[in-house]
Amino acid sequence: MTIPLIKEECIVAVLEKIVADSDGAVDWTRKKAKPMAEEQPFLMQLIIQTIERIHEITGGGESVSQEVADMQAVHAAMLTYQCVKATIEAQQLEQAYGE
Repeated sequence: MTIPLIKEECIVAVLEKIVADSDGAVDWTRKKAKPMAEEQPFLMQLIIQTIERIHEITGGGESVSQEVADMQAVHAAMLTYQCVKATIEAQQLEQAYGE
């Protein structure tokens, strides 16, 4: 099992659902944070720790350049992707060779 290519249509559909189900990104995040933490506690812990690390780097409220903020967001997304990818690969190995 490999990670499927996420198509533009899927992204658009997800974004449209977010818009339809909530009052913007902040509202959607507030609504989804607890269910995600229950469904994926370790992934949510990683996300929170990454945000905490960003606050340590930036001083918890000091301005940072847009480039630094952008790189931090990209880092968090890539880290999440790598965790999902590694989990899928581990499941494949378990299926192929047993636990």
